[in-house]
Amino acid sequence: MKETLGYRLKRERTLRQLSQEALAKALATDETPINKSMISRWERDLDTPSTKNLTRLAEYFRRPLEYFTCAENVAPEGLGPALVHAREKQGRSRAEIADSVRLYEEDLARYEAGEPISETVLKDLAFRLPGEEIFAILLDAESAIGKDPHDAFLRAMAKPKADNTITYAELREHFLRVQLKNQLQEQRNNPALHEIPLIDEAVFTNPDALKSAALFQVEADVKETITLSIDTGATFCLRAPDDAMASAGIRSGDLVFVHQQAQAEDSAIAVVLVPGEHGEATRALVRRVYHTKDKSQLQLTADDRSYPPLLVDLLENGGAKIIGKVTYTLTQPR
Repeated sequence: MKETLGYRLKRERTLRQLSQEALAKALATDETPINKSMISRWERDLDTPSTKNLTRLAEYFRRPLEYFTCAENVAPEGLGPALVHAREKQGRSRAEIADSVRLYEEDLARYEAGEPISETVLKDLAFRLPGEEIFAILLDAESAIGKDPHDAFLRAMAKPKADNTITYAELREHFLRVQLKNQLQEQRNNPALHEIPLIDEAVFTNPDALKSAALFQVEADVKETITLSIDTGATFCLRAPDDAMASAGIRSGDLVFVHQQAQAEDSAIAVVLVPGEHGEATRALVRRVYHTKDKSQLQLTADDRSYPPLLVDLLENGGAKIIGKVTYTLTQPR
């Protein structure tokens, strides 16, 4: 089976439990008017989105543009058996792995059988299924489609040495360090600096945070400031509390930059303060938010299906409150 733009768009939408109408509403702007009929025709491959609309899709789903144009498909030798071996070594089902990277189970079955795979999806699988073999295949695949696999040192490390085999953990740590180095270099190339307060985690565990109109006091609650050369539109930042949004590029410990606001549209990634139960502390969760029809509750949904959805009352009903919308993420080395 050949994956088309329509197939991938429908997969991204349905696995996020979005209707065509809801997706059109979320994507539409004054500059890019999009309606349900357009989404339907794109998914059936009856029309091709304009470059502007393709870019909008890529931004919304946090995927490279090439993912939707299907220009990054690769068929690395040995990938199928490597995926099966890594999955079975972890003792995880095909359905479980597919859910964690937003695939249909039959998609993963095809990749395990050796069919072409998106380089973006291969990268997601490389981080979900620890093992030097898949990571090395990823690097070779990136080279095959003309991408720089980060640096010569990493490529050399991906091959077993005569005296020892480098561990996946060391490979992954170096990969993330290179990512961070590139992000910081990009910031240094831009002279405009923006200082964003990093908020102490204790602020979010305090029950009073739910009652206070002001989220934090700068002098007391700011651990440090993070300097960026790009304008992210963020009011503050915090460290991601878990891997629930890993598929969106937000992993535990990453710096999450947030524009402070009390509302967020459905499917947006937001920071939500959730009251603790049975004496537990208040939590700040980074999740996609969906409002119930009567607007009295929020469903907090993780991109990783191993984190169950959470249905919470809104603050006026004694529950949670949105404190901001995520605008940017800075990957941290592991």
